[in-house]
Amino acid sequence: MISRAQANPRDASAFPQCSEFVRIQHGTKGGRLRDVPLTADAQRELLARVTTAVAPGMYVGRPGFTSVQNSTRSYYVIRKFGIAKKKLGVVAHGLRHQVANDAYEADTGSPSPVRGGDGRPEGDMEARMRTAGLLGHSRTRATTAYIGAQRRGPAVPAPVSDEAEAEAGEET
Repeated sequence: MISRAQANPRDASAFPQCSEFVRIQHGTKGGRLRDVPLTADAQRELLARVTTAVAPGMYVGRPGFTSVQNSTRSYYVIRKFGIAKKKLGVVAHGLRHQVANDAYEADTGSPSPVRGGDGRPEGDMEARMRTAGLLGHSRTRATTAYIGAQRRGPAVPAPVSDEAEAEAGEET
């Protein structure tokens, strides 16, 4: 884990609310350095467990095996624990789609297009840029496969929940 001050400025600026990041140097697309934001205690707990089992500079996998062999093993373990279309209706890469959609929705306050979002919410482009960065992409076009195509037309405000509407009425 690294601090916000140590993080790549591009990644740090995309996630202003995050104070901790994980630096990924090997296995990224194009070998580009990435600093991934840590947003949940579960992420920190998992990293603490992994770092006790894996030597610095190494990767999670069986020593003496190739990355392809370790990847095959990883997918085997994922299936063994039930993360499979037959058992849960999801696949490992589908979890990546879920994270992308959840991040977009957290940023805009509206469902993504693939989850039935209608129109183009306020902050759509910014949310797409942040989602692209979270996924390790430098272009928003790559996020379309995850969250859906950008709607045409002007941005519209996010829908107001009944609770927010009630609170606004109390303030006036």
